Amino acid sequence: MKYDRKIYFFIFIVNIALLMGLNYLVSSVGQNNKYNLPINYLEFEKVKQTGFNLDKFKEMNNIIISETTNDNIIGIYDPNYKYYVNSTKIINPFVYRYFSNDDYMNNKDVAIYIGSIDDILRKSNFDFKSIGKRYNTEIINYFDFKSDIYEYPVILVKNLFSIKP
Repeated sequence: MKYDRKIYFFIFIVNIALLMGLNYLVSSVGQNNKYNLPINYLEFEKVKQTGFNLDKFKEMNNIIISETTNDNIIGIYDPNYKYYVNSTKIINPFVYRYFSNDDYMNNKDVAIYIGSIDDILRKSNFDFKSIGKRYNTEIINYFDFKSDIYEYPVILVKNLFSIKP
């Protein structure tokens, strides 16, 4: 009788552990969204050319990511700094920064380059100006491939409001 209770208790604990493990697996598989966006993100596709003005988005508090015709470049509006906080980066406030409200409001042509942090740490004189010239923008930061915003083949994250249609 005593062994029956122990066996039932053991089976009960194993079942709970299996249910929790399966629940974790199922929920984590479904959360592999582009750019690590939450489950409830909305995706829009441009069907035709319209005269829509992006300035209306500046009043919102939502993250907006825009893919461009160049697969290596995306535009972002991130007023809450989600991708800055959740990124592998070099922190040097005198050299690197994130998109500011001023950048968004004044449509400044600034961008963040995505590459290997190990490479930049090995090279003490990494030249951001040559990358900026290649993409015709000012590089304000350098994120690692492990950052939340990275999605192959993106290597440049620009201010959304500086991208020309």
